Amino acid sequence: MSGAQLIYLGGRALMCALCFGGIALALRMLLRRSEESLTPAIVPVALITLLAGGILLSGYDAYDTIWVETRPINLADWSWFLFDIGVPLLAIGVLHAIGQRDAALDRLNELASTDALTGLANRRAFGGRAEIAIRISRQRKLPAAVLAFDIDRFKTINDSFGHAAGDVVLRGVAAALSGGMRQGDVLGRIGGEEFAALLPASDIAGAMNLAERLRQRLTERVPHPAGTGTPLTISIGVAEVPDNMPPADALTHALAAADDALYAAKRNGRDRVECAGTSLAAAA
Repeated sequence: MSGAQLIYLGGRALMCALCFGGIALALRMLLRRSEESLTPAIVPVALITLLAGGILLSGYDAYDTIWVETRPINLADWSWFLFDIGVPLLAIGVLHAIGQRDAALDRLNELASTDALTGLANRRAFGGRAEIAIRISRQRKLPAAVLAFDIDRFKTINDSFGHAAGDVVLRGVAAALSGGMRQGDVLGRIGGEEFAALLPASDIAGAMNLAERLRQRLTERVPHPAGTGTPLTISIGVAEVPDNMPPADALTHALAAADDALYAAKRNGRDRVECAGTSLAAAA
């Protein structure tokens, strides 16, 4: 086998390697493809088919040129090789561009559903995730409950210490609440200093107990801008999610009821958990 044939054979082997690499990228795209993906499944499937054909044709060309005809490699062979190797290079470029676009779209979706300050779900995303959690609870014939949180005297914090201090408090509260949630609970920031949580598979008694633990956890873990002498407190309202209406309507109804309980906690002295006339008062 001449030197030119060896080089040509190496080039064909390189083309096959690129085709295999492109197939791996396309398969990875198929496996990671979500229902919301804007890239039809036919695109990576078509590229896999094209690259698999490229491997077969490249192998056959090397075999036919070097071992069957055993002729010298001429300019036409090199021209066809350069044309052929462009196929996997183009396919890899297309897959890379699609991957970058999908990553950018995922990032945009994340930004659209995430509260920028706290990293929690925003109001819209909370509603969508909470509805899904309600449906799952109903499928399992389990109850669900809603918690509504409001930081006590938050306006005073902003007025006295500035909005930067208020932002620190909001991030601290978000972290404390998030760390105290169970797996499967849905937590979101739905307003300025207002947060909400959907507790699937939780009855009122369990929701009240969790709310009280969260109230204590926040006071212990989130410092007040004024210093250690002034504790940061939160009021919490609890409501059951009704099971006799669609999930979206049930969530709206439960949030309204939890909000009413929250304002009852405010009227009764703050730093409390309240639900349907039941309260767990903190040591104020």
